[in-house]
Amino acid sequence: APVAYITIGVLTATTYTFGGLMREQVCTYMCPWPRIQAAMLDENSLTVTYNDWRGEPRSRHAKKVQAAGQPVGDCVDCNACVAVCPMGIDIRDGQQLECITCALCIDACDSVMDKLGKERGLISYATLSDYNANMAVATAGGSCSANPSLVRTDGGAFSEKLAHFHIRKIFRPRTFIYMGAWSAVGIALLYSLLTRDRLEVNVLHDRNPQFVTLSDGSIRNGYTVKLLNMIPEPR
Repeated sequence: APVAYITIGVLTATTYTFGGLMREQVCTYMCPWPRIQAAMLDENSLTVTYNDWRGEPRSRHAKKVQAAGQPVGDCVDCNACVAVCPMGIDIRDGQQLECITCALCIDACDSVMDKLGKERGLISYATLSDYNANMAVATAGGSCSANPSLVRTDGGAFSEKLAHFHIRKIFRPRTFIYMGAWSAVGIALLYSLLTRDRLEVNVLHDRNPQFVTLSDGSIRNGYTVKLLNMIPEPR
């Protein structure tokens, strides 16, 4: 049937265009979720974050830089985080609308840190408030550019001044409001599903003729009755 061929052709063309040609551009420009997610975030929301307060200045030759007496961060500029990103962005450039929070960059960076014998978490889930607090430590309150040596003790361990995410930050008014709103939507959908009609009946009057006068003077009308079973069991 022409309709079937047209439907298959349209679906094939759109799938190839969106999935094969446009790809991540669909998420960036057509999908509304990034805007919704951005509107729901606040300074205490967990997001994928590059902790440049310990990663910068980055260098592929850390030992040479340290030997020269210059500060060097944990980032070795291997670009593993960029290589695995399905959206093709560099998380080291900061928060971006294109980020889908898949955390592939976190796994890639952690594997590199393991090979180098450094602590994981150069790229991690963090809140904006914790990031700003840690950046203040790395910059001595904003008096200088980020210096990774300021976030570590003389023994090389991280300073106790650094802020870390605590589970209690999840329990705040905003999250309870969101939880209540999504729960209400879920309950409404479940209620509509459980209370839907088990049988649908449509009675349609025949278009032509509208009525027929019989020989005895009575009138006959034609109707089409359609019954639709709304449950999977036959009845």
